[in-house]
Amino acid sequence: MASSPDPDQPKRHGEQEGSSPSISNSSPPPSDDASRSLESHPQQPPPLATGGQPDHQTPQPQPYQQQSQAVGYPPVIGYPPGHQPPPYPHGYGPYTNYGGAPPPPQGGYYSNPTYLPPQGPPARPAGAMVSGLARGILTAIIILVVLSAIFSVFSYTIVRPKQPIFRLASFSVTNFNISNAVLTASWDAKMFVENPNHKLTAHFDRIQNYVYYKDPGNYLAFNSDSPVSVGTDANTTMTLRASMINNEQPNKSLLEEMENDRKSRGSVRFGMAIRLIGTFRSSSWNVVERIQVSCQDITVTFNPPATTTGNFTRTAGDTHKECSIYVA
Repeated sequence: MASSPDPDQPKRHGEQEGSSPSISNSSPPPSDDASRSLESHPQQPPPLATGGQPDHQTPQPQPYQQQSQAVGYPPVIGYPPGHQPPPYPHGYGPYTNYGGAPPPPQGGYYSNPTYLPPQGPPARPAGAMVSGLARGILTAIIILVVLSAIFSVFSYTIVRPKQPIFRLASFSVTNFNISNAVLTASWDAKMFVENPNHKLTAHFDRIQNYVYYKDPGNYLAFNSDSPVSVGTDANTTMTLRASMINNEQPNKSLLEEMENDRKSRGSVRFGMAIRLIGTFRSSSWNVVERIQVSCQDITVTFNPPATTTGNFTRTAGDTHKECSIYVA
């Protein structure tokens, strides 16, 4: 059985009573500006009240509507309505690579543009590491060589060896004969050697002696002799022997001069040159020098002049003849 409607209950929206006439609002139509404003900002229906109390719920955010035009700014210049921009050239598009650089990757270079990943130092190639190691080794070698040279110069300045002393003690010639522009003879000499160094011993080897007449270039005899060692502040005697060089004869004019000196004056002046290597040693230092000894104007007397044997004639009061020394 259907219940009769309650006269006190308000009628729902949209219901019409059959007997009640319709009421029409005869308001004037809105203007064009008002229509556009309504379209841009449509009116929202008022919220329904619950239990006769106003609704205090948080209003929902309104969607952003683009303003038609900002007040105070000039209008945006563009293409007139109904016109499109000209098309791109053939083979090109909006993302065509014009400058040769590749387009950016999809989504940008980094997902978060405010964060750049940490980057370590660039890796060095293997060739650069080998080159650096070689430069380091070469630098170390150069430093060692320079330090060694500095130490050598410093030590040589402090422990510089004193030159040895050479004096001719005796000089003689035997079997001296000149016949048919051929000379035959043998020379014997004794050399007094003194080492004046207090901390360095002296050792002489590769000893070579030459006998010449008037000029060192006119040598007559040559020989190699045994090594000799001399202690600190000591001296010794070196024995030297020389004979005619096989198949070598001096100039005929020199032979005639020697023969005339022997017969007319009863004496001949010879000279002797000695070349050797001198090594001066200490407990922590060695010095090697090339030494040349020159003994000039050695007067050999033949008595009588026709004899084949002659001896060195010393100056009155001299027991030894001083010789010159050159160090290379």
